[in-house]
Amino acid sequence: MASKKKPVPYSEVPATIPNEITPMNFYGLQLDDDQKKFASCIFDPNIDIVFCNARSGSGKTVTALGAAKLLVKSGQFDEIQYLMIPHSEKEARCGYRPGSTEEKLAPYFLPLYDAAPVLDINPYTDINTPSDDWKTQGGGYITCVTDIWMRGRTIPPRTILVLDEVQNGFVDQIKTILTRVTDGCKVICIGQKEQCDLVKNASRSGFIPYLEHFRGQERCAVCELHTNHRGWISTWADALEI
Repeated sequence: MASKKKPVPYSEVPATIPNEITPMNFYGLQLDDDQKKFASCIFDPNIDIVFCNARSGSGKTVTALGAAKLLVKSGQFDEIQYLMIPHSEKEARCGYRPGSTEEKLAPYFLPLYDAAPVLDINPYTDINTPSDDWKTQGGGYITCVTDIWMRGRTIPPRTILVLDEVQNGFVDQIKTILTRVTDGCKVICIGQKEQCDLVKNASRSGFIPYLEHFRGQERCAVCELHTNHRGWISTWADALEI
């Protein structure tokens, strides 16, 4: 009589990249056509960088992280580095906030933690957060990083870099980040040009300039998400032009 095999922990079960995205193979989520195209571009081994200009509530962070997680779980990449651009230069200076480095940076990673339960990401075991010793790495496959210490760094091959709220980054700030990337990485840049928080410097946002700079490159894809899935209040609020 054959012995019953010990169940393999979920974290050790290799994922497969779906040919057709359905709720059964994408965390139970029913993606719309725009989201499926976005995820497919992330899955495409011939695409190294994906830009996504997306409306509020369109699921850009969930779709990006969900696709990135499947790529890591399938063994094609080793880790995800998640970086959210601060809303202003003042906010980016950690000295303005009380507490340790980890406590100062925690609010910037809230979109990641909001997406975690939807994508079956355990924040205690799967995510490494910054500490006062920023070089300390935990055992998770997602690492929260910040552009504060990006100068001089090199992002190694087999890394997926997810840049969130890129519309809040200045051109030189985004340049500093993207010039850290080595061949063999995949970069996902997500933002919404209409929600730039650089109130006095909106013209200096680097999101659309870099999107257009890369558009047309053979290994680049540009996507848009048009549907707000949060509900009518969010949709109607987003419709007001300011």
